Amino acid sequence: MKLNIVSGILVWLFSGVSFGQNLPDRNSITISPKSSDSPVQNGRISLKSEVVPLIYRERPAPRYPDSAKSEDQKKYQAKVRAKLDEHIIEIENLKDRIDRLKAYKRSEVLPFLRTAEGNRSVARTKLNQLDFYPPDQWTAFRSGIDRAMKNLEESIVTLAYRLPEP
Repeated sequence: MKLNIVSGILVWLFSGVSFGQNLPDRNSITISPKSSDSPVQNGRISLKSEVVPLIYRERPAPRYPDSAKSEDQKKYQAKVRAKLDEHIIEIENLKDRIDRLKAYKRSEVLPFLRTAEGNRSVARTKLNQLDFYPPDQWTAFRSGIDRAMKNLEESIVTLAYRLPEP
C-alpha cells in the first residue's frame, strides 16, 4: 500500500521529466497541489477516511430435516452418497498410482486427475445442496445430481484409461 502511494507521488512529481533530462536534486523539489482535491497539501500527504457501510452476509437457506424428506428422497440420497464415497476411494487409489509415476509421465496425467477431482467436488456440492431443497422440489434437482455423478464417473474412467501401467 505504501509503495503504491509513494510511486504515485513520484509519478505525479516527475510527470514532466523525460529520460534525457537531469533529475532535480532533493532540495529543489517543491510540492504544489494541482487541485484542492489533491492528497498532497503543504508538502504533506493527507489521507481522507471514508465511512464504508457494513455488508452483512445473507442468512443461509434453511436445512430441511430428514423427517420432512420422503422415503424415495432418503433412499436416493443414501445411494448417491455411497456411490460418491466409492468414487472418492477410486480417485485416491488412482492418485497413489500417479504419485509412483516418473515426473514426465505424471505431468501427462495430472490434468485428468484435476478434472476428476473437480467433478468430485461438484458432485459432493450438489449432493450437499439437496439438504437445502424443499422436499417437494427435490425431483427437479435430481437431474443435476445425476449429471454431476455421470461426469464424475466419466472422468474417473478417462483418468484410469490414460494412466500407464506400472
